[in-house]
Amino acid sequence: MDRVEELVRGELSRLADGPHPDTERLLDRVRRRRRAVRAMVAAVAVLVATTGTVVAVSLLRPRPQPADPDRPRSLAHDGGVFFATDRQVFRLVGACPPGRDSCDVWLAASDDTGRTWRWHRVGDATYRTTEVGPYMTMPYMLRALDARRMVVGASALPLYGEHNQWYTADGGKTWTLMSDAEKETIDEIPVPARAQIYRPLNEPARIRVLRADGTWARLRAFPDGVEPSSYSGGAVFGSDGSVWFEVTDKNDKLRLFVSHDRGRSWRAVPLPAELGRKSGTGYINGVVTVDGRTVYLVNQHDGQFWRTRDEGEHWQGFAIPRLSDQDLAMGAVGLDDGGLVVFDNGFPDTRFYRLDASGDHLEPLGTHPFFIAGRLGAVLVAVALKGFGLADKTLYWSRDGRTWTRLNF
Repeated sequence: MDRVEELVRGELSRLADGPHPDTERLLDRVRRRRRAVRAMVAAVAVLVATTGTVVAVSLLRPRPQPADPDRPRSLAHDGGVFFATDRQVFRLVGACPPGRDSCDVWLAASDDTGRTWRWHRVGDATYRTTEVGPYMTMPYMLRALDARRMVVGASALPLYGEHNQWYTADGGKTWTLMSDAEKETIDEIPVPARAQIYRPLNEPARIRVLRADGTWARLRAFPDGVEPSSYSGGAVFGSDGSVWFEVTDKNDKLRLFVSHDRGRSWRAVPLPAELGRKSGTGYINGVVTVDGRTVYLVNQHDGQFWRTRDEGEHWQGFAIPRLSDQDLAMGAVGLDDGGLVVFDNGFPDTRFYRLDASGDHLEPLGTHPFFIAGRLGAVLVAVALKGFGLADKTLYWSRDGRTWTRLNF
């Protein structure tokens, strides 16, 4: 695997713990769409050379950040970011002091969108440098429920056995070590919570729920007649209380379900007619909704996406006007008002578009020097990469997809 593929795969796995494009299928897209290896390497070189100048004119400049005497030395690895609000930000990082073969885990917290940071050691959590992934990612991931309650645990759900995790109920000031094993079976998903369809080795698929006290539980109800593939999809919670799951079955067909009683029961949602003839994970990067009433499905390969306002009884189709020559995959992020920000990932820049909740046409928003975007908490977050290390990764955030601001770190 070459450098470009590693960057894409690593950042996809790091950007979000939930609905996201299937990594292997997206990488296949990278291999098939690029014209030549030299062209892609050159594109990365252009990205490195132009990031500073392009960002200076197209994005808001951050204010100078004062020296931080509490900042850990030798920050090296990333474990995720979460915006509780557009001002409250949390970022999990690893620090590897010189002369040691192990690294410490830290949670950085900001109340002013990155102008200043507080630093909290995550218990006595450490990891060895030999555990660092090929994309300079740490083996821990941040799973946040709100600005106070968070879990730092294994970067992937266990396929077998159980693992330890760290839990905080006070925004990182204190931490408790606990297991990520399922404690019990519950009838409905509480608020707040995170939920994910999970298929461990040699066991039936189920829905795992992370609760506000840091414990995991198994949801009693599971969509009828579905045997998911090995792909695990995260729940999408609408602000109206609905819960949405996109599932790929063992025949690689897409299924979409919704619950209006916090997971006590599930209803199958009719799909657009065009999707009935296509496979699942290779085409759809998950259900996208914020309000729970306006819902989208996105075909990440050919620039098409669909919108429904009546839970699948009617779908309206849209398409990006023209995929970029170096297109890797298309994605989309939901907005609070029911609109959608659509991005055509490519090198060196990504094209952005916006669709209003009641709109019929895509509004071009221009291009930016980053190629991955997602919704992480209260805002949209995008990543610009120049290499593998934490210092080579720059995060930008936006409320509406029109204006992006660099996150000081």
